[in-house]
Amino acid sequence: MPEDGAYERWPALSHATDWGEHSVQLLDDYLAIARHRGVATLERTALRTKSFAARHLFAHAATSGAATYAELVDAVRAHRARGGAGDPELPWLDPAWAIPLARVVGFQNLESDDTDVAVAIMSAVHDASGLEPFTSVHQKAYAELLYQAGEHARLRTLLRKLTGLREHTARHLHADLLNPFRSGKPGSRRRWLRSFNRIFRGARLEPVTLRSRGDTPFDRVECAAGPPVDGPPVTVIMTSYQPDESLVTSVRSILAQTWRNLELLIVDDASGAEFDPLLERCTALDPRVRVIRQPLNGGTYLARNAGLDAATGTFVTFQDSDDWSHPRRVEHQVRPLLDDPNMLATRSLSVRVNENLVFNRPGYEPTRANASSLMFRRREAMETVGYFDSVRKGADTEYHRRLMLTAPECCHDVPEPLALVRMADVSLSRADFSFGWHHPARHAYQTTYGHWHERVAAGDDSCYVPNDVRARAVQAPSRFDRHIPGRPNRSQHYDVVFLSEWRRYGGPQRSMMEEIRALTARGLRVGVAHMEAFRFMTSRADPLCTPLLELVDQGVVDLVQLDQGARISLLIIRYPPVLQFPPSTPTDIRVDRALILANQAPSERDGSDLRYTVRACEQTVRQLFGVECTWVPQGPIVRRALEDRVAAERLAGYDMPGILDLDEWATTRDRFRSDRPVLGRLSRDTAMKWPDDQDVLFDVYPDDDEFDVRVMGGKHTVRRITGSSAVPDNWLVYDQDEIPARQFLSQLDFFVYFHHPQWQEAFGRTILEAIATGCVAILPPHFRDLFGDAAVYCESTEVRDTVRRYYKDQERYREQVRRGYRFVQETFSHDAYARLVRDIGAGSSGQAR
Repeated sequence: MPEDGAYERWPALSHATDWGEHSVQLLDDYLAIARHRGVATLERTALRTKSFAARHLFAHAATSGAATYAELVDAVRAHRARGGAGDPELPWLDPAWAIPLARVVGFQNLESDDTDVAVAIMSAVHDASGLEPFTSVHQKAYAELLYQAGEHARLRTLLRKLTGLREHTARHLHADLLNPFRSGKPGSRRRWLRSFNRIFRGARLEPVTLRSRGDTPFDRVECAAGPPVDGPPVTVIMTSYQPDESLVTSVRSILAQTWRNLELLIVDDASGAEFDPLLERCTALDPRVRVIRQPLNGGTYLARNAGLDAATGTFVTFQDSDDWSHPRRVEHQVRPLLDDPNMLATRSLSVRVNENLVFNRPGYEPTRANASSLMFRRREAMETVGYFDSVRKGADTEYHRRLMLTAPECCHDVPEPLALVRMADVSLSRADFSFGWHHPARHAYQTTYGHWHERVAAGDDSCYVPNDVRARAVQAPSRFDRHIPGRPNRSQHYDVVFLSEWRRYGGPQRSMMEEIRALTARGLRVGVAHMEAFRFMTSRADPLCTPLLELVDQGVVDLVQLDQGARISLLIIRYPPVLQFPPSTPTDIRVDRALILANQAPSERDGSDLRYTVRACEQTVRQLFGVECTWVPQGPIVRRALEDRVAAERLAGYDMPGILDLDEWATTRDRFRSDRPVLGRLSRDTAMKWPDDQDVLFDVYPDDDEFDVRVMGGKHTVRRITGSSAVPDNWLVYDQDEIPARQFLSQLDFFVYFHHPQWQEAFGRTILEAIATGCVAILPPHFRDLFGDAAVYCESTEVRDTVRRYYKDQERYREQVRRGYRFVQETFSHDAYARLVRDIGAGSSGQAR
């Protein structure tokens, strides 16, 4: 495989929508969802996905459709060039959308001028509407972005007017404005240092000063604390890899601790002989310093594990090799452990600054919990949870959370800023973090270890991790798991990868789970990749669905990241809306063939609720994966919807419906379930899945005692249709997913599914499941092309008579059940699907997992 980044592709950042003639309608339809869920939800989704295309939504809303994002940017830039306030040519901007747009632009920081653009948007709103529309959060962003843009004089003038700023935010900004290393104004150093030290004085800690020498202002920091303190031994583990002078800064800060009874273990991660002189300088500083050299590079956490084996202290803590600890850190973290024998661990706060000691990082608070400050009782922790997970990133947070599982009330956070953490000034688009976003691999790792932790909390798994790289409790993302000594690298070749929205667990996900089982059982190597769909915008980063995580835990599939250098024979993108507002981060996977499995029509029958445009989806596939795509409908209804939108050469001549294993779903049907017909349905609780009025509803799901009606999912929709909080007496209503689908369907004689007249049902996974369990499915006639003689078709007014006819003739009923079983086996089986996929071109990779 090539090195990381060898095939790196950066998605184009299109400043104008190029989605075809329906672009405006698509923006309007997505904004209807955003208005229902709140602009803050859209903002968080845009930040979490780092989607440049999301800016078009905000611009459309901020200008009431009068301008594109590109036109809005041009307008606010021209406004600033004309002098700002009082500009008659400035277009009206709705602050409720324009300010969040500015935050998205500034915090995403995808283009070199994004900070300036964000400031220009906020300034335009400020000039037109004053500061009244700016909440405290908005004022903070405005001030921080002004500082970041270098508009210090303007910020200095504005700071007095930003009355919504929290006191500590104003304090940090004031210190940064005085910072002589940033502003280049000699003579202000004393005032700046007094302002900078308020963060320590406020916690009753000794202030810092600057030594006369050091590579950077950060490396000149020192602090004179009180007399030495004695007590039980503490081991400080510091890992390093190809260190520079910042290592000496970090080591000096540990040696200056008031807690004198400590040892400092520097675990060097195979840096090479050329770094020995620097390491020897560190050992020469104090006899308490010892260097441990790793024979092979394995990352910070393998190095920490080596340090744990070598540690002799009663307590153990850590420090990054370029950070600085206040002299009181060890002392103040040990105290709670000495005061309470039941206390297992402590952490403290850190202050994040750059090498010029500037606090400002737009969006972030400078003071945060310091993951590397974790201190614990060595023997008790090692016996209980063992070692760090052997990955290259993210294991410090996992370890702390694992400790919390064993004794949540015995892990204490010391509310004092006891360290300075050095933040490098790097392009946020290339880092693992920006405000509101972290690399998808980190989210994947947190999701998988979070699932493991849930099992531990339930008593179903152990939290102990041995010091053995071959013993893994969870699967880590490939980019966290490469080149670990003693553990073979996983193959990066996949026969099939399913890219979809994997947070939900509905029909599409259940279908993919079946497809994964069908392919892996036949020797194909399968991965899954996740992209968020903006139709499901959320305010938080929800985990991936549990059934998928269970497959990952079992080693059936891998979680594939779009920048892990994978080679994919067949990429199946199920659910086209994930391509409409894609992430704007680089990809480097190589795809031989890409299919867009259209399991949903672009819109409803009347053209409303536009979910995706064909042009946008094709552009995304081209930009992210470097190939042209083929559209594959899930069924005839979607095929008809796509025929006028997709070029004939890109529309497959076959459909790809859902599948299942008949043996797992079939139930015994030797008699009816009751002395009256039991009919029902299973679906999501959404309006489009149900009839649109009460008369049709009760035609197909009767409200009289001749029939026993059972429903799972739909309680709220039914109440909206009927206008009543009660359901008919002959109905039994389950909450969605209250019981397993097969268990529910086995209660029914008849599965009746009628939906909203505007809804275009692509397939109907629950219909297939109902037929497979032995229900007689009664459907509207338009499903005939999909399910053939496996179902019975009638109009809504004919449902009652159809049910009566089959209920009175049990042999006729049984024959229909048999027809359904045959049709499922011939058309929707695992074998049929696997043959289709192989015919498309996905053969076995022949590589071991």
